[in-house]
Amino acid sequence: MLLILIITINRVSIKMKIVLIQGGLGNQMFQYAFYRALQVQFPNEEIKVDLSFYKKHHCHNGYELEKIFNLKPSIAKESEIVRCKQSKTYIEQEIKYYLEVFDFEGDVYFNGYWQSEKYFFDIKEQIKKDFSFPMLTEAADKKLSLQIQESNAVSVHIRRGDYVNNPYHEVCNIQYYEHAI
Repeated sequence: MLLILIITINRVSIKMKIVLIQGGLGNQMFQYAFYRALQVQFPNEEIKVDLSFYKKHHCHNGYELEKIFNLKPSIAKESEIVRCKQSKTYIEQEIKYYLEVFDFEGDVYFNGYWQSEKYFFDIKEQIKKDFSFPMLTEAADKKLSLQIQESNAVSVHIRRGDYVNNPYHEVCNIQYYEHAI
């Protein structure tokens, strides 16, 4: 007589938190720092980022963290994004510190900018390390870097481009900047 034993294993899924990455490089840096803070706060959970914003929106220079800082966060699959959104979606209402985000149990999808150093203050040294520029490898880049180091150089960055037609930001006229310079 042949006895066949079938064992069913209940697969327990690991809890997951996903941070939406959106906007320009500055916003991405805050969102990444928040992602890193979640990794520390929830060491037994999967913490991932959602890059789907850049498939729909072509703003600024797109997703830049990997290109600029060579960072490789864990990227969520579409099915994981759907799973977390269905479980709990937390939308940051205004730019301030929300302590309760570190108390959420289970799957959570985070949509916000997280622009308070309080989220990642305890891991600031790691964040500084993450946001270090990689060594220059291209000859042209090395040459330009040397020229800058050997000169009395000044750089001025004036953000106007994406703010000029944005009703949420006030922008000075070009004469203001010319006079200031």
